[in-house]
Amino acid sequence: MNNPKNKTNLQHILDDIGITQAQLALLSGLEKYQVSLIASGTRPDCYISTAKKICKALSKICKQRITLNDVFGDKPVSRKLRKKSKKDQSELDSNSQPPNTPSE
Repeated sequence: MNNPKNKTNLQHILDDIGITQAQLALLSGLEKYQVSLIASGTRPDCYISTAKKICKALSKICKQRITLNDVFGDKPVSRKLRKKSKKDQSELDSNSQPPNTPSE
């Protein structure tokens, strides 16, 4: 079990808004392992383009601006992030499902 004191800002944000690392990966166009390494603190630094994709996806989900400092800064995020509406959650759920493949 993870120690909450070791959580990165990214993992705190994901917990606050109620989405998984896999959902963030899908919405940001990144691979799951990339988000996992950053969120776990195993790889705290990444390319700026990767960081911007994460912030852009989080900003869209939260409907407020999430900055690089919010996600990658040393201080925890102090503001309360908005939870997703039911409509947003259904969009996330539908986007995280693999597309149906026609049967032969």
